[in-house]
Amino acid sequence: KGDWEIREDVRDELFWSPFVSSDAIEVTVDDGVVRLSGTVESWSERQTAEQNAYEAGAVRVDNDLRVRYGPDDLAP
Repeated sequence: KGDWEIREDVRDELFWSPFVSSDAIEVTVDDGVVRLSGTVESWSERQTAEQNAYEAGAVRVDNDLRVRYGPDDLAP
């Protein structure tokens, strides 16, 4: 898949996931590597977003999502 296809597939996965609020997540792709950035509400939402990116075809995921309610080192 090309980067733009992966990006669109990741966005679709996040949009349709009942466990992720995709509104605050930015997706960029470079050579199949997906970078997720923004803020999510929980640690589980962060993990699910990463899993969705892999399911959409990411070669690797750089998960830079901040967690509003979670470990201090991941807080926004």
